[in-house]
Amino acid sequence: MLDKRRDKEDGSYPLVLRLTHRRRQVLIPMGYSLQEKDWIPDLEQVRSSCKIVSSVVRLNNFLLKKKVAARDIIN
Repeated sequence: MLDKRRDKEDGSYPLVLRLTHRRRQVLIPMGYSLQEKDWIPDLEQVRSSCKIVSSVVRLNNFLLKKKVAARDIIN
Protein backbone atom coordinates (compact mmCIF):
# COMPACT_ATOMS: atom_id res chain seq x y z
CA MET A 1 0.00 0.00 0.00
CA LEU A 2 1.00 3.62 -0.29
CA ASP A 3 1.57 5.25 3.08
CA LYS A 4 -0.36 8.47 2.46
CA ARG A 5 0.44 9.76 5.93
CA ARG A 6 4.02 10.47 4.85
CA ASP A 7 4.20 12.43 1.62
CA LYS A 8 7.51 13.54 0.20
CA GLU A 9 8.44 16.87 -1.35
CA ASP A 10 7.87 15.58 -4.88
CA GLY A 11 4.33 14.44 -4.03
CA SER A 12 5.17 10.74 -3.84
CA TYR A 13 4.34 8.33 -1.03
CA PRO A 14 6.44 5.49 0.39
CA LEU A 15 5.44 1.99 -0.66
CA VAL A 16 4.96 -0.23 2.41
CA LEU A 17 3.80 -3.72 3.29
CA ARG A 18 1.14 -3.50 6.01
CA LEU A 19 0.84 -6.45 8.40
CA THR A 20 -1.88 -6.63 11.05
CA HIS A 21 -1.85 -9.04 13.98
CA ARG A 22 -4.22 -8.80 16.94
CA ARG A 23 -5.31 -5.31 15.88
CA ARG A 24 -1.72 -4.10 15.82
CA GLN A 25 -0.29 -2.84 12.54
CA VAL A 26 3.29 -2.97 11.38
CA LEU A 27 4.41 -1.13 8.26
CA ILE A 28 7.46 -2.52 6.48
CA PRO A 29 9.02 -0.10 3.95
CA MET A 30 9.72 -1.54 0.52
CA GLY A 31 12.30 1.09 -0.43
CA TYR A 32 10.29 2.77 -3.21
CA SER A 33 8.21 5.93 -3.39
CA LEU A 34 5.41 6.26 -5.93
CA GLN A 35 3.00 8.90 -7.12
CA GLU A 36 -0.63 8.07 -6.43
CA LYS A 37 -1.30 7.92 -10.19
CA ASP A 38 1.31 5.13 -10.58
CA TRP A 39 -0.34 2.75 -8.07
CA ILE A 40 -3.33 0.45 -8.69
CA PRO A 41 -4.84 -0.04 -5.21
CA ASP A 42 -7.29 -2.81 -6.18
CA LEU A 43 -4.59 -5.01 -7.73
CA GLU A 44 -1.81 -3.80 -5.40
CA GLN A 45 0.49 -3.28 -8.39
CA VAL A 46 2.49 -0.54 -10.06
CA ARG A 47 1.08 0.77 -13.34
CA SER A 48 3.07 0.04 -16.47
CA SER A 49 3.31 3.80 -17.17
CA CYS A 50 5.45 4.34 -14.04
CA LYS A 51 8.81 5.97 -14.83
CA ILE A 52 10.67 5.61 -11.49
CA VAL A 53 12.03 2.14 -12.31
CA SER A 54 13.45 0.63 -15.47
CA SER A 55 11.30 -2.50 -15.23
CA VAL A 56 7.81 -2.29 -13.76
CA VAL A 57 7.36 -6.04 -14.20
CA ARG A 58 10.42 -6.68 -12.03
CA LEU A 59 9.11 -4.32 -9.33
CA ASN A 60 5.69 -6.01 -9.33
CA ASN A 61 7.37 -9.43 -9.05
CA PHE A 62 9.48 -8.13 -6.13
CA LEU A 63 6.34 -6.93 -4.34
CA LEU A 64 4.59 -10.24 -4.96
CA LYS A 65 7.55 -12.18 -3.53
CA LYS A 66 7.54 -10.01 -0.40
CA LYS A 67 3.80 -10.59 0.10
CA VAL A 68 4.20 -14.34 -0.36
CA ALA A 69 7.11 -14.44 2.07
CA ALA A 70 5.09 -12.56 4.68
CA ARG A 71 2.16 -14.95 4.25
CA ASP A 72 4.49 -17.94 4.64
CA ILE A 73 5.82 -16.54 7.91
CA ILE A 74 2.31 -15.87 9.20
CA ASN A 75 1.11 -19.36 8.31
